[in-house]
Amino acid sequence: MTTLLEKPRLAEFFRTEYRKLLGFVRRRVDQIAAQDAEDFVHDVAVQLFDNADITLPIEYLSAYVYRSLQNRIADYFRIRRKTPS
Repeated sequence: MTTLLEKPRLAEFFRTEYRKLLGFVRRRVDQIAAQDAEDFVHDVAVQLFDNADITLPIEYLSAYVYRSLQNRIADYFRIRRKTPS
Protein backbone atom coordinates (compact mmCIF):
# COMPACT_ATOMS: atom_id res chain seq x y z
CA MET A 1 0.00 0.00 0.00
CA THR A 2 1.07 3.56 -0.48
CA THR A 3 2.10 5.28 2.68
CA LEU A 4 -0.51 7.46 4.38
CA LEU A 5 1.57 10.55 3.68
CA GLU A 6 1.73 9.82 -0.06
CA LYS A 7 -2.01 9.48 -0.76
CA PRO A 8 -2.82 13.19 -0.28
CA ARG A 9 0.16 14.07 -2.46
CA LEU A 10 -1.03 11.67 -5.17
CA ALA A 11 -4.59 13.02 -5.01
CA GLU A 12 -3.37 16.60 -5.26
CA PHE A 13 -1.11 15.72 -8.20
CA PHE A 14 -3.95 14.12 -10.17
CA ARG A 15 -6.30 16.98 -9.27
CA THR A 16 -3.93 19.65 -10.59
CA GLU A 17 -2.40 17.77 -13.54
CA TYR A 18 -5.47 15.95 -14.85
CA ARG A 19 -5.95 18.08 -17.98
CA LYS A 20 -2.25 17.94 -18.84
CA LEU A 21 -2.30 14.16 -18.51
CA LEU A 22 -5.32 13.91 -20.82
CA GLY A 23 -3.59 16.12 -23.37
CA PHE A 24 -0.47 13.98 -23.13
CA VAL A 25 -2.48 10.85 -23.99
CA ARG A 26 -4.45 12.54 -26.77
CA ARG A 27 -1.29 13.84 -28.45
CA ARG A 28 0.21 10.37 -28.59
CA VAL A 29 -2.85 8.41 -29.66
CA ASP A 30 -4.49 9.80 -32.79
CA GLN A 31 -8.22 9.39 -33.23
CA ILE A 32 -8.85 8.37 -29.64
CA ALA A 33 -12.15 9.15 -27.99
CA ALA A 34 -12.12 11.50 -25.00
CA GLN A 35 -13.46 8.71 -22.81
CA ASP A 36 -10.59 6.41 -23.82
CA ALA A 37 -8.01 9.05 -22.89
CA GLU A 38 -9.68 9.37 -19.49
CA ASP A 39 -9.54 5.59 -19.11
CA PHE A 40 -5.76 5.67 -19.60
CA VAL A 41 -5.34 8.31 -16.90
CA HIS A 42 -7.75 6.58 -14.53
CA ASP A 43 -6.02 3.22 -14.95
CA VAL A 44 -2.65 4.75 -14.07
CA ALA A 45 -4.15 6.59 -11.08
CA VAL A 46 -5.83 3.47 -9.72
CA GLN A 47 -2.68 1.43 -10.24
CA LEU A 48 -0.66 4.03 -8.38
CA PHE A 49 -3.10 4.29 -5.46
CA ASP A 50 -3.46 0.53 -5.09
CA ASN A 51 0.10 -0.53 -5.89
CA ALA A 52 1.45 -2.63 -3.04
CA ASP A 53 5.08 -2.16 -4.10
CA ILE A 54 5.20 1.52 -3.30
CA THR A 55 6.25 1.73 0.32
CA LEU A 56 8.70 4.59 0.00
CA PRO A 57 7.84 8.08 -1.18
CA ILE A 58 8.14 8.68 -4.92
CA GLU A 59 10.68 11.43 -5.53
CA TYR A 60 9.74 12.26 -9.09
CA LEU A 61 6.00 11.68 -9.10
CA SER A 62 5.24 13.39 -12.39
CA ALA A 63 7.99 11.48 -14.22
CA TYR A 64 6.65 8.23 -12.79
CA VAL A 65 3.09 9.01 -13.90
CA TYR A 66 4.08 10.13 -17.41
CA ARG A 67 6.24 7.02 -17.88
CA SER A 68 3.32 4.86 -16.69
CA LEU A 69 1.09 6.56 -19.25
CA GLN A 70 3.64 5.94 -22.00
CA ASN A 71 3.77 2.27 -21.03
CA ARG A 72 -0.04 2.06 -21.02
CA ILE A 73 -0.15 3.63 -24.50
CA ALA A 74 2.45 1.14 -25.75
CA ASP A 75 0.34 -1.71 -24.36
CA TYR A 76 -2.71 -0.28 -26.13
CA PHE A 77 -0.95 -0.34 -29.50
CA ARG A 78 0.51 -3.78 -28.86
CA ILE A 79 -2.91 -5.25 -28.06
CA ARG A 80 -4.64 -3.32 -30.84
CA ARG A 81 -2.23 -4.63 -33.47
CA LYS A 82 -2.88 -8.27 -32.53
CA THR A 83 -6.63 -8.15 -33.09
CA PRO A 84 -7.80 -8.84 -36.67
CA SER A 85 -9.84 -6.15 -38.36
